[in-house]
Amino acid sequence: MTVLFNFIDPFSGAGLFGLLIGLMFFVLLAAAAYVAFRALAKSVKFAMRFGIAALILFIAVAGGLALWYFGAAGSPGKERIRTEKPAKTRTK
Repeated sequence: MTVLFNFIDPFSGAGLFGLLIGLMFFVLLAAAAYVAFRALAKSVKFAMRFGIAALILFIAVAGGLALWYFGAAGSPGKERIRTEKPAKTRTK
């Protein structure tokens, strides 16, 4: 079981930073959805208000998960893949 946690550790270093940024993004957009839902109370029907709030929450969840995922990935420039030169196909 310990070996599994050595390979999969979402709360290490950059993963924790990505998680915190994702959570802050979600909380800010959830608050915006609540404010929009309450602000449109008298001018728009309930179904439209619910749709707008659901759209904002969907963007918040997708953005939060994306920030967590990309924050946990670390910097992409560290690992460099070596490729062999292609074989020459033309002769002179």
